[in-house]
Amino acid sequence: MNWTSAFQLAVAIIASLGGGGAIVFGLSSYLGKLWADRALEQEKHKYADMLQESKSELDKAASQYQVRLNALGHIHQLRTNEEFSRLGQLWKHMAILKDAFNNSCSLGLRLEPADIALREKFRIANRKVYEDALFQTRKFFLEEKLFVPAKVADCAEATLRFALHENNFHALFADDPVPTTSRMYTQELEGWLNGFDRGMVGLEELMREHIEGRRLDSPKTWNEK
Repeated sequence: MNWTSAFQLAVAIIASLGGGGAIVFGLSSYLGKLWADRALEQEKHKYADMLQESKSELDKAASQYQVRLNALGHIHQLRTNEEFSRLGQLWKHMAILKDAFNNSCSLGLRLEPADIALREKFRIANRKVYEDALFQTRKFFLEEKLFVPAKVADCAEATLRFALHENNFHALFADDPVPTTSRMYTQELEGWLNGFDRGMVGLEELMREHIEGRRLDSPKTWNEK
């Protein structure tokens, strides 16, 4: 039976009932509407509860996420402060070493005592200051190498290598009584001094880039000039 036939049958039944049919039809319409309204209200309450529960869960998740985000921000700040502190200490050690290196090994004019004995003591004292600075700088670098940016560490290590070469050659050849042997040291000394100075320029550039938040490009200053 199709819908048209069913509707015609229903109309015929209601018509046969007369006025009672009209009452039944009206009552059924009222009850149907009342049932539909109640069902709709129940659905509204149901979805309102679901929405409130979802909102509560969302607020809870957002609160947990914010707590984690704040913790990460705090950790990042501490890590940044520690990193900047290490960079500052590394630069301080390298700068002290640079001055000591130049004071002890510079090939230019230097103010020294005129007396030969005093001049020798003066040179020995300068050499001791330089070697102490080299030891302290290398010690600090090896201890903190993993905690500074890789490019900064690479540049500092390459710069230190010039001072280490000088120190090793000085111990082996500088005071050798044979002139040809001692010249092996003096011939290389200018290159070590210049290499160390270039390395310091490159190291400063890299540190400034990192501190200012710029991208660390390849340190061309100290190894490609």
